[in-house]
Amino acid sequence: MSESLENKLNNLPADSGVYIMKNSAGEIIYVGKAKNLKNRVKQYFSNSTKHEKVQAMVDRVCEFDYIITHSEVDALNLEANLIKKHKPPYNILLKDDKYFPYIKINFSEDFPKVEVTRKVLKDNAKYFGPFIQMGAQDIVNLITYAFCLRNCKTKITRINKRPCLNYHIKKCVAPCGGLIDQKSYLEILKKAVHFLKGNDDEIEELITKKMLEHSEREEFELALEMKKQLAIIEKIKQKKVVNISKNVDIDVFDIVSNGYYSTVCALYIRDGRMTGAKNIQLTDASMSETDTLQSFLLQNYSDAVFLPDEIVITHNLQAEELEQFFFKKFNKRVAVTIAKKGVKYNLGLMAQKNAREYLEKSVEKMKREEDLTVNACEQLCRILNINSVKRIECYDISNLSGVDKVASMTVMKNGICVNSLYRKFKIKLVEEGKQDDYLSLNETLQRRLLRLSDEDVSFSEKPDLILIDGGIGQLNAVKGIVSEYNIPVISIAKAEELVYTTSSAVPIKLNKSNLALRMLQRIRDEAHRFAITYNRSLRNKNLTSVLEKIPNIGKAKRAKLLKHFRSVENIKSAEISELEKIVSSADAKNIMEFFKNELKKSQLN
Repeated sequence: MSESLENKLNNLPADSGVYIMKNSAGEIIYVGKAKNLKNRVKQYFSNSTKHEKVQAMVDRVCEFDYIITHSEVDALNLEANLIKKHKPPYNILLKDDKYFPYIKINFSEDFPKVEVTRKVLKDNAKYFGPFIQMGAQDIVNLITYAFCLRNCKTKITRINKRPCLNYHIKKCVAPCGGLIDQKSYLEILKKAVHFLKGNDDEIEELITKKMLEHSEREEFELALEMKKQLAIIEKIKQKKVVNISKNVDIDVFDIVSNGYYSTVCALYIRDGRMTGAKNIQLTDASMSETDTLQSFLLQNYSDAVFLPDEIVITHNLQAEELEQFFFKKFNKRVAVTIAKKGVKYNLGLMAQKNAREYLEKSVEKMKREEDLTVNACEQLCRILNINSVKRIECYDISNLSGVDKVASMTVMKNGICVNSLYRKFKIKLVEEGKQDDYLSLNETLQRRLLRLSDEDVSFSEKPDLILIDGGIGQLNAVKGIVSEYNIPVISIAKAEELVYTTSSAVPIKLNKSNLALRMLQRIRDEAHRFAITYNRSLRNKNLTSVLEKIPNIGKAKRAKLLKHFRSVENIKSAEISELEKIVSSADAKNIMEFFKNELKKSQLN
C-alpha cells in the first residue's frame, strides 16, 4: 500500500457516506456505501482473509474518494445513482427486467382491451405481473374466452357498422359495432380485473357453463377449447401460496455465494399466486452476502415502475433504511420483512434452494467462458512475454486469381470478438489480376495504422497485438510497418497452427487444447470468414453490373441466369438454345448480341 493511500485511510471520517475505488488509470472500479466510512473502507485493506472477488478488486485499487452524506438513506440513494452513472466493473450491473411479460389494461381508452406487454410505462394503464413461468398470453386468452372482451388493435373512435368475426364466434361483445355501451363493457372488465387479482371461482364457473352449452349444441371443438381453458385455471389455482393474502404483491429474495460468484433468486407473488421465479448471477465485490443482496435490491428497484407491497428476505440487512429509501425515492411504503419463521420464511428457503442449484450448475459454464476469454488472454501474455492483449486485431487477404482483392480486420476485446469493430478494405495499390498477399497486407496495415487518430472508434484505439493469417512470409511483409508503432505482431499458419513471432526464427508450437491457441484460432477464423464474405459480395456485384447493361434483362432475369449458369463467363459461352431454357427467345438473342458487340469492342481496343 502506498504512503498516500495509508494516510488517507487514517484520516477517514466516521460519518455515513459513499466511497469510490479507483485503479491506476483513475477509472472508477467500485462504489460502496457505509454507515461508518472509516471502519468500512479500512476493512478492504486489512490483512484479514477476503473473498477472491474482493481481493481481486483491492489489488487494483490505487486511489479512493469518498462523499459524506447526512444519513445512511442518503448514502443508499447516492450509491445507486453513482453505480448507474459510472457502471463500475466490480459492482452489480443489472439489465432492465421490463422485458418480462405483463398483462396490461389501459383505462384511458373508452373500451380497454386486455393485452400482453413487455414494456411497463408510467401511464394510466394497470399492469399485472411479471408472468415469468405462467403464460401471460394463455391468461389473456382465458379472459377473452370467459368475458368476451375485445383483443383487437382497432381504435374505437366511432361505431363501425359491421362487427368482426370474433363477435360471430362469440369471443367478443363487439363494442366496435355499438352492440354494448361503455358502462356495461367496463362492468365486464371489472370481473377480469377481479380474476387477475386472485379470484378464480367466477371465471371457472363461466368457462364450465360455456363448455356445457357448447357440448349440448354439439359444438364439440368449442367445448374442447373450454376444457383447455379449465386446465389453465387449474394450473393457476395450484400456484396459490397458502396463508398469503390475495390482495398483496410480494417479492421474495435470497442469495447464495461461493466466494467469487453469487446468485440471487427472486420469487414473484402477485395477488396470492406465484407468477414466477428468476435467478440472477452476480460478481459484486461487497464484503458479505448481506451487502451484496442490499446492493442488488437497490439496483433492481432503482428505476422501477412497479413496486411490490412487501419484500421478503431471510438475511439481517438494514430493512429500515431500505424502507426509507423506497419511500423517499418512490413515495410508496414498501415493507421489507426479514422472515424468521412461517410461510414467508419457507418461501425464502425455496428461493435459497433455487439459487444454490442455479449457482452449482452455472459455475462450470462460467469457468469455461472465463477460460476462453480472461484466462486465455493471460496465457497468451505469458507465451509472448507482453503486458496486455486486451485488444487484438487480425488481418486476412482474399481474392480470386488476383481479382477483387480485399482485406479484413477483425477485433477481439478481452477474448471476445466484437463484430461492430470489424472493418474491410479494398486493395488499391496492387495491380488488378496480380496476386500478391504480401503487398496487400503491407498496404492494409499502412492504411489502418495511419488512422489511429481517426474518429472511427474501430481505428482510434491502438491494438495491443496484431495477428496475421499466414506464415513467416506474411509476418515479414508487415513487421517493419508495425514496429514503427511499437505494437507486437505475430502470424499463425493454418497447416500446423504454428505461431510465428518477430523475436525468434523458431515458431511456437502450442498444444491443440491450449487456451491461447484456441483464442487465436477464433479471431483468425473470423478474419478469414469476413474477408471471403466481402470478396464474394464484390464479385457478385461486378457480375450483376455487367448483366445490367443488357437491354430488357431486369433484376429477376439476371438472378435466374446467374443461378443457372453460375457466372457471366458461362453465360457468354452458352448456346442460344441453353439461354432459351431460362429466358425468352428475344431475351436470349439480346444476350448473344450484347456479348458479340462487347467482343468486337475489345478486339478494336
